[in-house]
Amino acid sequence: MKEGVNQGCPLSPIFATLVLHRVLKPLDFKLRQRAADRLARGLPGDDGFGSLAHLFAYMDDISSTVALEDIQFFCEEIERLGTPRGCFVNPFKTRILTSCNGESSLPKLHLSNSPLADTIQRTIATYSITKNSDDTTSPIELVDGFRLLGTPIGSPVFAMKYYNEQLQIVKEATEALNTNITDLHTRLKLFTTCTIHKLPHLLDSDIMHNLPLDFDNENWHNWNGPLTHGIDTIIDHFIKTILDHENNLPTYSTLIAYLNTNKGGLGILNASHKAAPNFVLNMMNCRRRILHGFQINKDITPIHLHISLAELFDNSSNPTSTSLTRYSQLLPHIAPICCPPQCQVDERITLFESNISTHSARSRIKAHCGVVGTAQLYSLMETSAPEHLHLLPSLLSPQTSYPLVGMNRSNVRHRLPNWALSIALRRKLRLPVYDTSNPPICKCGKQHDCWGDHTFQCKQISKKFAHNIIRDCTATALQPALATAGYLRASSKLEIEKKHIRTSDITAQPFDISFDPDPMTDDNIHTPCPYTTIGADITITHSLHTAPPFEFSENAISSLSAVANKHLQKFERRKFMRCNKRDNNSNFIAGDAVIGELIRANMILLPFAIDPHGRWGPILQNFLLLSNNNLDYSFPRHRPNAQIMCSRSITHPCPIGILRTADTYWKTNKPRHFFGNSYSSPTPSIYTIQQLGLGITKAYSTHIRNATRTYTTTNTQRNNSSSGHTAMDSLGTHTPLM
Repeated sequence: MKEGVNQGCPLSPIFATLVLHRVLKPLDFKLRQRAADRLARGLPGDDGFGSLAHLFAYMDDISSTVALEDIQFFCEEIERLGTPRGCFVNPFKTRILTSCNGESSLPKLHLSNSPLADTIQRTIATYSITKNSDDTTSPIELVDGFRLLGTPIGSPVFAMKYYNEQLQIVKEATEALNTNITDLHTRLKLFTTCTIHKLPHLLDSDIMHNLPLDFDNENWHNWNGPLTHGIDTIIDHFIKTILDHENNLPTYSTLIAYLNTNKGGLGILNASHKAAPNFVLNMMNCRRRILHGFQINKDITPIHLHISLAELFDNSSNPTSTSLTRYSQLLPHIAPICCPPQCQVDERITLFESNISTHSARSRIKAHCGVVGTAQLYSLMETSAPEHLHLLPSLLSPQTSYPLVGMNRSNVRHRLPNWALSIALRRKLRLPVYDTSNPPICKCGKQHDCWGDHTFQCKQISKKFAHNIIRDCTATALQPALATAGYLRASSKLEIEKKHIRTSDITAQPFDISFDPDPMTDDNIHTPCPYTTIGADITITHSLHTAPPFEFSENAISSLSAVANKHLQKFERRKFMRCNKRDNNSNFIAGDAVIGELIRANMILLPFAIDPHGRWGPILQNFLLLSNNNLDYSFPRHRPNAQIMCSRSITHPCPIGILRTADTYWKTNKPRHFFGNSYSSPTPSIYTIQQLGLGITKAYSTHIRNATRTYTTTNTQRNNSSSGHTAMDSLGTHTPLM
């Protein structure tokens, strides 16, 4: 189009479509007449209908299959019909494909029909050309394939060549990110949401061209074709670059990166899990449209394709098609995943091909791949890194994944400086935080482990600063959810370190954060709570040293999760079992008596235990999400008040499952589209989990960094006092994160 609208105007494609319709409709009619004439002359062609032409146009791009006899007519007629309407054929972008086997079909055509071959050559020389360096032009005849809407169509060799070109483009874009974007958090976000997503639309064609006909289709999620392998290589290189990690990444780190954020991973593209489902879903949509037609609008009769095209997608009429063969092989393994569980087993393939929406199918596949990916990770770590296996339930905490890749970065508070992101990302992927060859020495005299776990175990390293960051962030994060759930007014705030609590221990401040449930919050949204104060005592635990021996089986995930919960429950029980002490006058104060005084004051104590990788204790999980964990706590007989307080804290009418309640109220009365003012935090539960995880991430990154910066710690420094740098100097300046 030379006249009309500016480049980029949203009306441009509409106008282009309207004009092209005026060009293609009469052209299609004339081409059908030519095919009918050939059929009348006894020339049925390869389709039995006189070699019908099929026109396909998307906006201002036209891709058509026409008989050899119609090539010149097609090009000339396009030009004749389009020129008066402002449409001009661009010979430098137009290409004519005559073969897909790498060799031109024109030499053989010369032997049988020389005039037709000459006509095609002249057409190519007129409408499909390229400009040389000396400003002359040369004809271009495609003989191996072409690109249709960004997808390679033609031979596997052509597809492979195209994949390599696209992979190279993404590699160059990744290198540009690494070179020009100094902020690591921005670089990670751009890569995961933009750069690497230039390739997923090609994954179905990777299956179409390269899946072996004897492939183990039951394990489709292990597919590793040329494109898939190339994508994995780019991702692996990017992670090593952003973390300045010289050695090969452990496979378990890569699998963690591939897991969805709601499964505790980074949500980076897992090409192996997307390729086969993309191919099956696209083929299903094609077959469905062949059968039912293209439904443009519910008030318009569906448009059906010609039978010569429809037969190409039918196994009985096209039994030699490798694409249909691959589809038929994968279908029994992917279709059941896409169907709801209540669907009968023998009806799932039929339901999938006829009724299941693409959106719901992709959602179920995503959930299935999350389960498969988690199982693969546990199985791999059990064999290749058993020393880390017991930490997996903690490593895969979603709340520590969101701050890395899943939060809206237009909010400045959501951005992590380079040193914080580096620590948090290494901890998430279970990569060394310190130099493995020369880890620092702790102030206690012991050597730090390279993973940073010692910083949470050493009694000489104070966790007070990290604790206070989590305390303050938790108070801020919980308020909107509690207000939405009906426990607080929107103007009410949580109190930090509540004072003047009347107990026999006048120095006691049992609550890090607390709130007094409002008697009435809103006429429509109010959740009654009979207690006067709900308080939480936050504790940062150390990591579980080793898991008790057990036989690795299908129940390994639940078994290890139970072990992790049991470890956190020890710290929760300690909060209920306050230590006995004496006051300044040497009067004995029983710890259980203080808990009893809180009970009589109608207060609730909630121990919030958080491990070094961000996993929440069962009581905190129950408070937020009404978890199904076994909350069976037992206490000695001389601690009756601890048992009473514990029972009250985990059962109704104490606030439990507040995020579920908030989500329910939010869905029935939305004052805005997104709860967190961003598509990345649409509901109260996701928003709150993100904010809590952000506080934990900031606190732990600061804690690990400060554990070595406040003490001259490396072996080298002990031997050479002139050294002026610590092991963590590369992670940034000593600035607190708030």
